[in-house]
This record gives sequence, structure tokens and C-alpha cells, in this order.
Amino acid sequence: MMFARADETAGDIPVKDITVNPKGATLPESLLSQNVRERQNVSKFSREELEDKFLRLQDENLTLKQHTCNQEDKIRRMATKLIRLVKDRKKSEGGCVVGGRDVEMEEMMEELQEKVQDLEKQNEGLKRRLLATKQQLQVQNRRHTPYSHIQPRINSGLRRLRDVMPMASSRPHTPKAGIGHVVEGDMSAKPPQGLLPRYGHSLLDEARAEIRNLENVIESQQAQMEEMERSAEMLRDQLKRKEREFEESLLQMREHQASGQRLTIKDNVEMIKLQKLLSEKANTLTVLEGRFLQQQESMKTLKASHDVALVKVDEVSQQLKEERLKSLQLETQIQTRALDQRHTQELQERIQDLEKERDLLKENCDKLVKSAFDVSQEQKWKTREQQLKLQVAQLEMALKSDLADKNQILDKIKAERDLNEKLMQENRELQLRYLEQKQQLDEIKERMKFFTKAEVEAVTRAMDDLKLEHELKSEKLAQLLDMRAAKIKKLEAQLKDIAYGTKTHVFRPDVTSDDVTDEFDESLRLARGENLLEIHLGKAQFSPEAVENLKDKDPSTFCTYAFYDFELQSTAVVRGARPAYNLTSQYLVRVDELFLNYLHSSSVTVEVQLAEGLSFRTVAAGQLRLNQLLERDGKVFGIIKLVGVTDEIQVFGALEYWLKLRVPMEQAIRLYKERVKALGYLNTSMRDSQASVPSSPSLMDGDLNELNITIHSCCDLKSRGPHTQPSPYIIYKLYNFPDHDTPIISSTNEPQFEDHMVFPVAMNSDFDALLRSEALVFYVFDDLDVENQLYLGKARVPLISLAHDKTITGMFELTDPEGLPSGQISVTLKWKFTYLPPTSSAITTQQTTITGRTTPERQTSQNKEKTHTETQLMTKDPPLIPKPTVSEAPMPKPRQRTLPKSTTKRVSFVDVTELERQMEQTTASDEGDDEEPKSSVSPAPKTVIVMEAGEATAISEEEDEEESHFSEGQVITASSQSDESEISEELQEPLTDVQGEDDDSDDCIVPAQSSQHKKQPSECIRVEIVSMSLKPGSRVAEDSAIVRLFVEYSFLGLPSVETPLSLKKPLPGHSVSYNFSNVIHVDKESNQPRRQTLRAVLEGRNRQIEHIKFTVVSDPPEEEEQDEECEDVGVAYLRILDIMEKHRDMKDVSLNIVDVQDSSEVIGHLVVTVEALEALTSIMKDPERDQPLTTLA
Repeated sequence: MMFARADETAGDIPVKDITVNPKGATLPESLLSQNVRERQNVSKFSREELEDKFLRLQDENLTLKQHTCNQEDKIRRMATKLIRLVKDRKKSEGGCVVGGRDVEMEEMMEELQEKVQDLEKQNEGLKRRLLATKQQLQVQNRRHTPYSHIQPRINSGLRRLRDVMPMASSRPHTPKAGIGHVVEGDMSAKPPQGLLPRYGHSLLDEARAEIRNLENVIESQQAQMEEMERSAEMLRDQLKRKEREFEESLLQMREHQASGQRLTIKDNVEMIKLQKLLSEKANTLTVLEGRFLQQQESMKTLKASHDVALVKVDEVSQQLKEERLKSLQLETQIQTRALDQRHTQELQERIQDLEKERDLLKENCDKLVKSAFDVSQEQKWKTREQQLKLQVAQLEMALKSDLADKNQILDKIKAERDLNEKLMQENRELQLRYLEQKQQLDEIKERMKFFTKAEVEAVTRAMDDLKLEHELKSEKLAQLLDMRAAKIKKLEAQLKDIAYGTKTHVFRPDVTSDDVTDEFDESLRLARGENLLEIHLGKAQFSPEAVENLKDKDPSTFCTYAFYDFELQSTAVVRGARPAYNLTSQYLVRVDELFLNYLHSSSVTVEVQLAEGLSFRTVAAGQLRLNQLLERDGKVFGIIKLVGVTDEIQVFGALEYWLKLRVPMEQAIRLYKERVKALGYLNTSMRDSQASVPSSPSLMDGDLNELNITIHSCCDLKSRGPHTQPSPYIIYKLYNFPDHDTPIISSTNEPQFEDHMVFPVAMNSDFDALLRSEALVFYVFDDLDVENQLYLGKARVPLISLAHDKTITGMFELTDPEGLPSGQISVTLKWKFTYLPPTSSAITTQQTTITGRTTPERQTSQNKEKTHTETQLMTKDPPLIPKPTVSEAPMPKPRQRTLPKSTTKRVSFVDVTELERQMEQTTASDEGDDEEPKSSVSPAPKTVIVMEAGEATAISEEEDEEESHFSEGQVITASSQSDESEISEELQEPLTDVQGEDDDSDDCIVPAQSSQHKKQPSECIRVEIVSMSLKPGSRVAEDSAIVRLFVEYSFLGLPSVETPLSLKKPLPGHSVSYNFSNVIHVDKESNQPRRQTLRAVLEGRNRQIEHIKFTVVSDPPEEEEQDEECEDVGVAYLRILDIMEKHRDMKDVSLNIVDVQDSSEVIGHLVVTVEALEALTSIMKDPERDQPLTTLA
């Protein structure tokens, strides 16, 4: 790299006229004259400005040099890259394989270049330092002339030497990189022409000598630079050689890699060949497995040798029975010991409590002994002693009254527990007997191999009967145990409610400035069990209407009232529209159960009398409730609303009052509340245990029936008043019967009513219209809420299920007057006999089902005596039955669910008198008209159980029909004491089609009776629709016209089955639960064609019906259902063969619901359960393979 030479003689130092540049060429005269002018201009600036400009130029020069160095480095790198690219291109054109870039060599090259740059920078810095030191040495060693102190007479334009000395000591001037020839011209520029002093020659000689020395140094450094460039070229050659070597090695590596890839390809080809061989071997293995199965069947004949081992097994099983009996005895002993330990722990806790009470009594006795001689506090202690005596007496009385009730409840709980333990012991014994009989049956099965087929069938029937009998017994015992456990739990909850539910909260009444603190009257002596009750009547305010009616602006009035069994009290006569009576009456009462009952249930009537001379008359009255004394402590303030006696004025005014019990009775009042609550629970249990009222024999008539309404309980009730717990009771009205109200349950949030009422009703068209269009409303009131007099909640129970001969039972939501949830109520509505609607009503198959209790013989007698009964009803009304009134509510219409693939569904109009004739005229029905009419059930967003009114009887030689029921997640189990608590709902298929001679529009369908026979799991298939959710953003979720949805499915070409309720469309991210299940029978006796069809599906011979199709249908709103029809919105499929392939039932499987309009769009998910593994397995094991395939009707 070339460096510009710095001239130390620049400035005012005289130089020779002619200077030679390093190349030996002289500068032109124009440049020399220009330099002279520039020097003359420079002399005009001051020293500081020149130094400043000099330093700035020097800094700019340095930055430019650095920039040029960086640019040169980039140029070198680009040149090397260009050379490589050219070489690679030549090699590629020559046909050689282009080698990859050697990253290590490039990195080493870059490191070497960076080192060279660093060395060049260091060399440049050293050169600058050398020039600076030389200049300093020259300035210091310069001789001074003898006349240097004399000022010149002529201004030559040159600076003096001492002016130049500071500049000479500064940094040398380095010219820019692009103008080296101009800088050298400046270095050799002549001074201005003129006469030079004589002493200047010697100075010029010395300067020239130094310049020559510097030129020699520069030449030596240039020689060094040339040597460095040669060495750099040598290094480049070495790098090129190494690049060639690396390219050759890279080519070798690529060749090696290509050979490896060829080897892997060969290995893959061999692997494919081996896989083909493996598949062939697998085929041979399946053939061998078939042979192995044949060998296994032949090996079954060798099991006769196990008889000897079975004898030993019997002996071991006998020993096992004995050991189990011993273990049961030990378990009973452990239980008795646990009870004893629990009893001892309770006794220890009682002892600890008594010891604590003893310690407290000791402390109190010591305090009393210490303070006995304190004369100043003697009076206070006496009054305190009297108060404590009163409290002790009240506590003793309350404890005596409450102890008997608690002992009775504890005795009942103990008896229930003992009975529960006995039942559990009997259950264990039955289980042991069941295990023994099961082992005997297994032995009998082994021995039955040698019996005939008839004997085997007889034994299996006996075994099934025994097994069914044991199952029924175990289920009955389990139900009894559950009932006992529920009763124990109920009693425990009642005890807990009695013990903790009636604790009063701390109430601090507002004390105003007008109130004066009452002091205890020391002269008043209260006996044990006595108290002082105070009633104060304060200010009154009459309304303007009342004053106007009295015809006197300042009426003279006074108040009268009577409390308990005391005399009538009267205030003073006061004039004005705002009288202040300010009367306080005190009553000395004895606090016993009768007085507390009076406070709890009675009130004081305060009458406002108008004084007219010597006479008076009553103008207004109000009720003062006394139960506030039981709810609050201290003074109880309130306002009585005065009501006018005449009808002209209702709001007469208001009267202020306060009540107070002088001695507090918190403990006695709390114990009284517990007693009242316990008596209420006992009365409820007594009502529950009592038998229902027997029905009159006249109600057995065909057109009369009994409707049983039972109110079981309420839960999560919330009080409106300041008291913590309400005292609820329920009122409802059925048809035109009088209002019915339940007893009041005191102070509880979860009352148990068990209120049972029987309503005898006539089954006429008016009552049937009421059942189909209206709902029964239950109102829950709080007996303690006197101010608001609003109901706590109300519940609406639709009665349409009663019109279909179903039982309604379950929990219904209570809503307050604002429409917010306020609790739940449990009710049951059921018929005494089968409900038969009037002849003019449209009935379905389920409505005309003949139950086990209503036999065909009885129905025949009803048909024969119908005319007689109608004439009797017209002449004389039966007792207890009100006259029916015509209801104006519209009749509900069945929901029109029309699907594209199904045939038209028709509702049958059947006359009750012709049921027997239709049952006798059973004929074979056509294939296309076997579809079952579907009963319409009004949707209700509540958890309701819909049950058959009676148990159905078996019909011989008829098809077993499909039965559908709600799953356990939706159903609340009814009482086990009822004979009619059958949860499953029979969906009967039509047995016959009676075709009319002249009419072919509607079918007369005779309902069939379902069988009581319980099918085995291998003889039935259960399909359950659990829940459904919609995908956010789908067409169905965003369509506002789709409000309610229901689901139906089709299986094996049978009539489609749909959910009985259509529910509201779920919100995005949520799901709705249907919990609807249906059982399809595939037994051999009655449904052999279904078994053959399923076999064809499982064997792949009938792929058209191998899927269960679930269809999501949009149900129009109730107000639009007459105009619009149901619309399919989505479908989902479940493959039947997946059950056999996966060897498990499909439980809670989520299926994708595909849009009907666009099959590629998923609009939601449907969760279903299909339990069919045992049935399909039994069908595949069926040996009757050669029977012809018959199609299903």
C-alpha cells in the first residue's frame, strides 16, 4: 500500500526552487504559482485558526484513509470470489464435477487478511510517529541566527521561524489518498520570489539533507512493502494449492456417498422382497390358525379327564365357604367393637365437658367468695343473681321439654340402624347362598353335557327361574337398604337442622337520640319463669283522605288493644291529625309453652277510636305481630299500617310502636324454635307413614278417576324478611276445586311436607282440554313474611302427560316474582286408575294401553254399562265432584315431524267401545303401513319422569316391541312403595291393521300389550342418545329460524325412533342432554328375521343398512307449528361392524354431524351409546346358518 510522504519544510521554511518528486518528474509552473498565492493567503489567518483547520483536515484525512482501507478489503474479497466463480464455471463447462466450497479455507483466508490489515495499520502508525519525532528533533536542534531578534523591514509574506515552531511540533500533514501528486507538489513548492537573506542558505542545506534522509527511509520502507507483497502472493499460491487439494478430497467424498446410496437402494429392494415374503407367510399362518382351531375343537373331547380334578375343586370350595363364614363372624365382632369404641369416645368427651364445667364453676365460686365482702357492688350482684336465676329456670324448663323429643328421635335412629344392620346381614347371607347355588349350577352344566336336549332345556329354565328369583330378591333387599339409608340420612339432616338451623343472629337495634336507656326496676321482683313484656304506642299519622272522611281537621282519637288474657288497654284521648299517644303498658307474664305459642302465632289488634262527645266509634284497625320478639333481641321497633273499617278508606294511616322483653330469653326462645321444628318433622313423618285415603267404590266407574297429588319437599328456599330461615307453606288450585294449602313447616330452608291430596274427577272433554292446555301452579309462601306478603316462589307443572296416562314426578324450579330462581319443589301427580280420554278426543297407542290392573274383562263390562252410566250422570251428579266449566284454552296439536324418507304418519281416532271388537279382528298387516304413530309430548325444560300408569301384561305369540326410557342422568327415581313406579315407557308397534270397507284414509290401530319378560343382554340392543353440541360459526348455529332440535335414528330399516322432547338449540361451546335410550329386541323366539338381517350385515352381504343413521331435525316454534313443518338439518352415521371389529360396546362415542345441504361441512357433534356386543356375538355363534334371509317389515 502506498503512503503519501509528509514534507516537514512546508510553511514558511525556505526551500530550494526545484524539488524532485519520487518519480523524478517536476511540477508545472502554473501549480507552483498557485501554491505561492495560497501561501500568501494563508499568512493572513491567525495561528489558532490555522492550527484548528489543520487538525480538522488531518482528522478527515484519517477517516478517509480508514474508509479507503475498508473499500480495498471489500474489493479484494470480491475479487477472490469472482476468481473462484470463474474457476468453477470453467470446470463446470469442462464437464468436471464442481466441488463445494471449503468453509475452513475461506475462514483461514479471512483471518489472514484481517491480520495483514492489522499489521498495515500498525505500520502506518509507526511511520507517523517516526515523522513526528524527527520533526521535533529538527526543531530542537535548529541553530538560531544572530539577528533573529530584529524585525524585518520588508514584509516578504513568510512567517518567522518562531511562529513556525509550534506548528512544526504538531502532527504532520497527511494528504488525501487520491491526490498524492498534488501533495508532493506542495512539499516542493518554492517560497515567494525575492531577495533572500544570506543566512538562509545554511538552513536550506540542512533541510535538504534531512529530506534526503527521509527519502531514503521511505525507499527502504517501500522495499519492505514489496517484500510483504511477494510474501502475500506466495501465501495466495499456497491457498490455491490447498483449495485444489480440498476440491479433490471433496470429490472423493461425494463418490463415496454415492456408492453408499447405491447400497441403501439395494437394501430397500431386498426389504420389499422380504415384505412380500412376509405377507405370503402371513397367509400361510392364517391357514395354519384355521387348522389349529380345528385341533382345538378336537381337543375339547379330552376334557373328560378333568372330572377327578373337579372333585378336588369341590372340596376346596367347601373349605372356602367355611373360611368365609368365619370371616363374616370376625367382621361382625369388629363392627361391634367399633361401636363400643365409639360409645367410649362419646363418654370420654362427656367426661371432658363435665370437667371443664367443673373448672368453670370453681372459678366462678372463687370470684364470688372474693367479691362477697365488697359492699359497694353488693346491689349489682344481687340483681345479677336474680337475672341468672331466671335464666337458669328458663333453661331447665326448655331442657326438660326438649330432652324427651331428642330422646325419641335418637331411639328412632338407633332402631333404624339396627334394622339396617339386620338387612345387611341378610343380604350377605343371600349373597352366600347365591354363590353356592351358582357353583351348583356350574356343576350341573358340566354334567348336563350327557343329557338330552329336552332335559337340558328343562334344567336351563329352572336355572333361569332360580336366577331371576334371586336377582329380584337381591334387588328388593337393595331397595329396602337404600330406603333405610335415605331415612337415616333424612333424620340426621333434620337433627342437624334442629341443632344448628335455629340459632339467632346478633341483632343490634338502632338507638336514636330520643331513646332513653331503661334501668332495671330494683323494686320489681320476678319469680322463676316470669318476665316483663312492654308494649309502647307512639306517634300516629292519618292520611288526608282519612281526615277528610272524619270531617274534622283536629279529630279526637284514642287507641284500644287487648294482649293475651289481660284486660283491654286504652290510651289517652289526643287531638290532631298526628297524635302522639306515648303509652307504655307492662305485662307480668309467665314464660311457658302456651305463652311462646301465643307469641309465635298470634297478633294484637290495635283499634283507633274516634271520640264524639260521650260516645265513640271504631274508625281504623291494625295488626301488631308478636313473633318479632322471637326473632330479634332487645327493643323491636315497627310501624302498624292502619286500615279503615269502612270500604271507603283503605289506607287510614300509620302508628309507631315498640316491643320489649325486660329479661332476655335467647336460650329459651332458641329451644322453643327447636321444639317447634322437631314437632313439624315428626308430624311430617307421621303423615308420610299414614296410608292414603281409600277411594270410594263409586269411583271405580269407567268415567270417574282419582288424581293423587303429593308435595314431597322443597329445597334451597330463601327468606325475604330479616329472619334467617322462612316458615314455608304451599298453596295450589286444581280445576274448580277449592284452594288446598299444606301445613306450615317452621324455620327451615328445606321443608319436608309429604302432603297427599286426592281429587276425584270426571273424565270428560272439558277436563281433558284442561289437561292438554294448562298447567298446575304451586305457590310457596312464608308465614313470617307479613310486610311484603309476596310468594317466595312459584312452579308451573304441565299436565299434558296426565292426558297420556303418564305419571309426573320430579324436581321443578321455583321462581320469585322477579323471575329469578328461588329454589326447587318435588311433586308427584298420578292417576289411581287408567286414564281413558273421551271418545271425541284423538288418542294414540300409548293412551289406550290396557294395563295389568284394568283387565279386558273389566273393560268389557265397562263397554256394556256405558249407556247406563251416562244416563245416571245426567240425572244425578256424583258427590265431591264439582261442575265442570268450559276452558277457553286452545287444544294443543301434535307436532308435525315429516321427514323426506319416511311415509306419512297418521293419528288414529279410536272409539273406546270398539276396543274389544278390534282385538278380536286381528289380521295380517301390509309392509308399508306398519309405521307407529308418535305421541306428541309438550317440551318442558325441567327434569320430569314420565311413567306408565300400570304394569303391562304379557301377550303370547306376538312380537316383543321396542321399549324406550330416560337414562339415569335425567330421571329421578320414584318412591319404591308405589306399585306404579315403572320408569320404562313402552313404545308398541301396531299388531294389526283393520282396513275399512269404505274408508282408506285413516288406520284403526289396536294397541298391543308389552311383555313383562325381561330380556337378556344377548337378546336386545340398546341405543342411547346422550347429548348434542353445535360448532361455532356453522349454518345451524347462526340460523335464527332454528329454535328447537330433536334427534331421531333408523336401524335395520325399522321405523325411525325419535326423542320425546325437542330441546332449545345449544349455544356455541355448550351442549344439550337428551339422555334418551331405546331397546331393540333380537330374541330368537319372536324376532328371528331381525337376527338374520343382522347376520347378513355382519357378513357383508347387505351393506345398504350397515350404518345407524342419526338425523338432527329442527322443530318449529309452538306458535308457528301449524304453518311450518320439521326440517332435517344434519345427519351422523355409526357403523355396526365397528362393534365387532373393536370387540367392545360404543359408549359415549362422539359422532360428527354433517350438514344436509353440504356434506363436507361439520356442524356439530352427537354423543351416543350403542350396547350390542353380546347380541351380535350371539348372532354370529348361532348355528342356524342355512335358513333363508327374510326382509324386515
